[in-house]
Amino acid sequence: MLQPIIGFVFIAVLTVLLTGWFRNLSIENHWLDKPTHRGSHHQAVPHIGGVAMMVTLCLTIIVLTISGNMSGVDSIVWLAIVLMLGIVGFIDDIRNLSKRLRLVAQIIVAVIAIWYFGGINTLNIGPINLEFSGFSYVLGFIWVVGFINMYNFMDGINGIAGCQALIAGLILAVWLYHLQQQGESLLFLAVAATACGFLYWNFSPAKVFMGDSGSTMLGGMFAVISLQLHNESNLSIIFPVLLFAWFLADTSITFLKRMLRGEKVWEAHRQHFYQLLAPNPEDHTKVTGIISLISLIIALIITVVVLK
Repeated sequence: MLQPIIGFVFIAVLTVLLTGWFRNLSIENHWLDKPTHRGSHHQAVPHIGGVAMMVTLCLTIIVLTISGNMSGVDSIVWLAIVLMLGIVGFIDDIRNLSKRLRLVAQIIVAVIAIWYFGGINTLNIGPINLEFSGFSYVLGFIWVVGFINMYNFMDGINGIAGCQALIAGLILAVWLYHLQQQGESLLFLAVAATACGFLYWNFSPAKVFMGDSGSTMLGGMFAVISLQLHNESNLSIIFPVLLFAWFLADTSITFLKRMLRGEKVWEAHRQHFYQLLAPNPEDHTKVTGIISLISLIIALIITVVVLK
């Protein structure tokens, strides 16, 4: 029991140090997120904090493989997902890639995920049991690509994406341990630790942002582990949906509203509910705290169900 705690602290501290180093690198190279009318900050801020998280998680996967906690094939799949989304997100942060190239990376990740872990073949809600055998891969594909973009959209105020990653990482680590998936349990404990280390720099006033390198990578990891739990442990996809209830609800409602108004849904905006609640940087901590508390309460309730 002591070893995971020591590992968590070590990874969190390593992420703090790496994030500080990448922050300085970002300032030296003028890789800064400048204020716009769609943003929620008033000054230029380094925005490659997610790269530090990516490096730490890659090192974690390698250590888990060497120690025998994760199979070689599993580690290759997870490294591919982390590196694909992290590197493409980093390039987008500093060079503004086209939306098509970003989508191609997301499609590749989705294909890898459903090829290795499978799609969404059932939906169990109490007595309701829906079968999607003919469309399982399509649903799995939509889930992964949609989830990656959802997490990216929700990274709009200080601390919100990091706090969600901290909560979800810890909860998923518990679920995975209970379901006897030791390697992935340790991996998502590491996700929580990297989020904890990143938050040292990200709470208001934020000294560094996660950027697409972090938000798309985390979104991809959470989406893919949901498919793994669904197919290898028979865990209903409704549990990951509830774990990210606020993120999914806010994104879905905002997306539908903008689509019905004929707006370009792929463009950046400030119409998410959490953004309306926090129009100024001084509101970020309060709103992030409220949303995180709600997410934590929901997570603990569904964890009781999963453990039973």
